[in-house]
Amino acid sequence: MRTSTIKSRQLGYGLIEWLVILLVVAFLFLVGFRVVPLYSENQFVITGLKDLVKVDENLSDMTDAEIRKKMDNFYNINGVRSEGAQNIEIEREDNKVLVKIEYDAEVNLFTDQPVIGTVKIVIPFRNHLDSEFPNECCKPRKATDK
Repeated sequence: MRTSTIKSRQLGYGLIEWLVILLVVAFLFLVGFRVVPLYSENQFVITGLKDLVKVDENLSDMTDAEIRKKMDNFYNINGVRSEGAQNIEIEREDNKVLVKIEYDAEVNLFTDQPVIGTVKIVIPFRNHLDSEFPNECCKPRKATDK
């Protein structure tokens, strides 16, 4: 057989293809390495809200300061350091209590790079605990769900 015929039958990636694949995989690892901790921390926020319902006393009977203290204690024990998670809003109506923790977590993928500049990812987290529907923690209820 001729060498030209053998070469045309060879399969596989060349150097350029491997570099592109490695760049894509490295980028995905970078994004995962930076974004996964944000979601992990938000899971602790959700768990803290769910723990408010598990306490012996009724959520409606707790004062705003007690709710904030319980969440703060939970954050300290579990290492939640996000500034946004500290944004606890408490709304009261009759015997209903709505605890909201809404924040935007952001992370820089690249900062002041020559070609791409700064790339930032912003992830909005909206966690609500409604004392009337404690089992539906922790996503915001739609206005039509009343």
